[in-house]
Amino acid sequence: MMLKNKWYIVLSSEEVKRNRITRARRFGIDIVFWRDSKNEVHAIDAKCPHRGANLGLGEIVNDCVQCPYHGFLYDGNGIAVLIPSLGKSAKINPNYMVRSSKVKEFMNFIFMWYDDKNPEEDIKWHEGIDSSYSFSTIKETWEVNYTRPIENQLDVSHLPFVHRTTIGRGNRTLVNGPIVELEGDVLNVWVCNEVDMGQIPKKQNEIEKD
Repeated sequence: MMLKNKWYIVLSSEEVKRNRITRARRFGIDIVFWRDSKNEVHAIDAKCPHRGANLGLGEIVNDCVQCPYHGFLYDGNGIAVLIPSLGKSAKINPNYMVRSSKVKEFMNFIFMWYDDKNPEEDIKWHEGIDSSYSFSTIKETWEVNYTRPIENQLDVSHLPFVHRTTIGRGNRTLVNGPIVELEGDVLNVWVCNEVDMGQIPKKQNEIEKD
């Protein structure tokens, strides 16, 4: 179960291209993402409520997603703005809509708000890292619950064994820490590994937090 009322990275910016629908499964739901003529990203559920067609197979028309089955147009709020068979001047039943998701593009990523309500907070980012910071991304699929990779990243005891030739080299098996501090909803962790020469692990006040 994912934590609600949070922003999650769901795609990199490069994955959502102009004039093309991007379909991805996130939070157990098939979602389509696209850019409008102002380059803003939108996201709605991929299942057309009319006959269940896959909107990911449709096209972008007038900044909307066009259903490939009957040509319904859905805007960025998931509202049907055109049903071709009824004509352009027809008043559309408000029930013809699909769920939309709040998304933001930030730091070369697409963030999505996970909850049924409107976002209650801004996107949290790493301290000291701004748009001038250069980085690249990789993408892998792990067939595990998302809590396991988080647990793995916080576990420094395995580094000198599993990663002995890379980030764990140096046989630094003794672990000082971790120190864990919660500031609001931000979790800060400090830890330091060193070679075991028979010393005892450092106390919290002896560990430099840098």
